[in-house]
Amino acid sequence: MRPSRPRPWRARSARAALALALSACSSPGGGGAWGDPDTGAAVLFPDVVGDGAGGTDSAASSSCDEDQGCNDLDPCTVDDRCVAGVCQGVAVACDDGVSCTTDYCAQGLCRHEVAAGSCLIGGVCWSDGQPHPTNPCRRCDAAASPDAWTDADGLKCSDGAPCTDGETCAAGACTGGVAVGGDGCEATDPPTTCETHYDCYPERVCLRWRADDVKRCSEPCGGPGDCADGEVCSLLPGAAQVAACEAVPPDTLGDGEACGGDDACASGLCVDGVCRAGCVSQSRCSADGLVCRALDTVGAADAGSACVPAASGTLGMGQVCSADGGASWASALCASNHCDLMPWPATTALPCAPLCRAEGDCGLGQECGVVLYAPAADPATVAFHPQLQAATHAAVTACFSTPGTGTKAPGAPCVEPGECRSGKCLHLLPGESQRYCSALCGSDADCPSGMRCKLDTLTLASAWLQAPSLDTQPPLTSAWTLVRVCKFE
Repeated sequence: MRPSRPRPWRARSARAALALALSACSSPGGGGAWGDPDTGAAVLFPDVVGDGAGGTDSAASSSCDEDQGCNDLDPCTVDDRCVAGVCQGVAVACDDGVSCTTDYCAQGLCRHEVAAGSCLIGGVCWSDGQPHPTNPCRRCDAAASPDAWTDADGLKCSDGAPCTDGETCAAGACTGGVAVGGDGCEATDPPTTCETHYDCYPERVCLRWRADDVKRCSEPCGGPGDCADGEVCSLLPGAAQVAACEAVPPDTLGDGEACGGDDACASGLCVDGVCRAGCVSQSRCSADGLVCRALDTVGAADAGSACVPAASGTLGMGQVCSADGGASWASALCASNHCDLMPWPATTALPCAPLCRAEGDCGLGQECGVVLYAPAADPATVAFHPQLQAATHAAVTACFSTPGTGTKAPGAPCVEPGECRSGKCLHLLPGESQRYCSALCGSDADCPSGMRCKLDTLTLASAWLQAPSLDTQPPLTSAWTLVRVCKFE
């Protein structure tokens, strides 16, 4: 059974904690405009606006009785008191605890302005360009609307159906797909058997069906609802956020039913005693209150993610993942079980971030990469190629701030990952030494023209795992996981 436990290596100590430098403000004394008075000793001294800019009238406050209540004439201070002949007040507290607002006091009123390049929607912070967690056709567009989702019309998208293509976003919805033919799209065509993933390349993957222990070429899927009746979307062994459709194993339990182990569930995932559907990104957990959460490595070959109810007290995407004001940080505080801890040491508030299977699942300035992997290779791995038989590791990919400043798009030649905005510089053409920028993807819609979403291997050496000051698992340059990336057609 897979308990959802905290990951100890995700906690950060106060030694390197973020120093939040925003001034605090709430209306003086917690009251209205600035009608609540300053207080000193037993005398009340209400501040006045003075010159209208919150300044101090030096003539009115230059003389006072030591250690007595006074009035510094600044409406943004309280508890004014005479110190060394000068009337001094304490700035009122305006900090709203929201990471993407600039908080300050002006003329006795607290102001909370959304920071440039951010959106504050429903009390949660989002970075400019970051997609809606369940609708990739709506995004944070700070310039258009910093407090509401904006339709991303014209963006390529996928409706999740394996036999449609050409969908685009219109009025905030993924529409316009046309039926396509090909292997796996004819209901009368049975899945073909396979020995390696290369046998099913490039559209499908080779999955050992649990119903009869036979390996078949299977359609990739993103989560519940993507597969035909009588099938289930199962996580691919030895992979990072890759799943495929298979027949529901006989005598297994459905999502939400009580279970005693993974084998009892049609999904193959028993989490905290309940069968849960596997997921590859937050957008695929569509039911109310469900979140795509990373499952901790509870076994030598265990790693993955499932649609589970957000635990009481956990934080949503974009919320600051600290319970003590920045003295420490922990991914376990986040509903996704992942906090964007890069770059480290932090220079800003650190937000909870979603799991991902494509770069488009993440916000601007973030990449989708491996953040967690099983310590041992998965013995259920199907070999990628007849000449590449090594078992691969199950892993989890999530959004984190990229350490580079690369601007090259997928398909551009590159020498090192920092040149690419995705942080991925890969060998994409067999027998060619030249590497190209690529990107993690869930479907062809995630790739630019001339490229398709295909299965490949990726080393366990992401920028996240290589960061020297992150207390996380070490990078494994000689170990691999299976991912889907944009490759040339």
